Amino acid sequence: MGRILRRPPSTGLKRNCCGNAVFRSSAFIKSGETSEKWDWDYYFECVKRVNESTRHRMEWLERNIPDFTAGRYWGKAVFTDLWDTDTAGPRRRLQESKGVMLQMNYKIEAIETLLNYDCILQRYVPLIPYKSILIRNLRERSCFSKEECADLSDEVLLKMGLPDLEKVCLFRSFLVMYDAKPQKLKEIDKVCGSDEERNSFRELYLLPGVKAVRAKLYYEAGYKYLKDIALASAEQIINDTAAAIQQKKADLKVPLLKEVKTHIAVAKTYTHFKV
Repeated sequence: MGRILRRPPSTGLKRNCCGNAVFRSSAFIKSGETSEKWDWDYYFECVKRVNESTRHRMEWLERNIPDFTAGRYWGKAVFTDLWDTDTAGPRRRLQESKGVMLQMNYKIEAIETLLNYDCILQRYVPLIPYKSILIRNLRERSCFSKEECADLSDEVLLKMGLPDLEKVCLFRSFLVMYDAKPQKLKEIDKVCGSDEERNSFRELYLLPGVKAVRAKLYYEAGYKYLKDIALASAEQIINDTAAAIQQKKADLKVPLLKEVKTHIAVAKTYTHFKV
C-alpha cells in the first residue's frame, strides 16, 4: 500500500478548504512525478477512523454523572477530560459544572451483565469475546470499579486483554455510554405532577432512551424505580406495560424485547453493582 505523501508547494491557487488540499495532493501523486500511488481506500479508512475517534471524544465530553441515591437526584455535573503526562498515563478528572459532583459508578462485574448480545448496541459486540479475561485481569490488578478502569492508560488496557488500540477506544466509549446527559433531566419538573412521580422519573431517566413517554408507561405499570426493573424479567415487564396501555387506553407501543433487556441490565448495574 503506497504512502500518502505531503502535497507539493503552493502554485498560487487559493486553498479555501482541506478538501481542496487533498485533491491537489492526490493529483500531484497521480501525475507520475513520484513513484508512489494514491490509495483512496486507505485514505477513506483513515478518515473514518478519525471521525469515529472524534465522535467518541465528543460523547465522552458531553456526559454527566448523576446520582439516584434513595430515589433522589441531588445534583448534576458534566465531566471534562484532562490528561496527565506523568508515567501513570492518562487520568480523567471530573470537574464540577453545577451543583454537587456525585459519580455514577459501578463494579467491573457489571461488564458481564452489560456486554451481552441481547442488550448491547451492535457497535460494541466486538468487545464481548474479551469481557471475561478483562474482568479477571482487572481484578488481579486491584481495579474494581468503572472509574478505576477509566483511569487506566491505553497500554495497561492492552495488557488487560484488549487486542489493539481500536478496541481500547471502543471500550472507553462503552464505559460511559450509559451516563445520562444533563439536558435530558431538565424536563422532569415540567412533565411530573407530584414529588413521588419526580423522584421516580429521576431514576427512570437514567435508563437509555427513556424520557417522559416511556417513564410514564413504566410508572403506570408499577415499575417506579430502578430496583423494580432490575428484579423483573423482560417478559413480565412487557406483559405489565401492555396491560397498563390497555387499561389506560393509551396510544402507546409496548417496549421491544431488546429495549427491555437493556433496561434490566442497566438497572441491575446501577443497583446490584453500584459502588
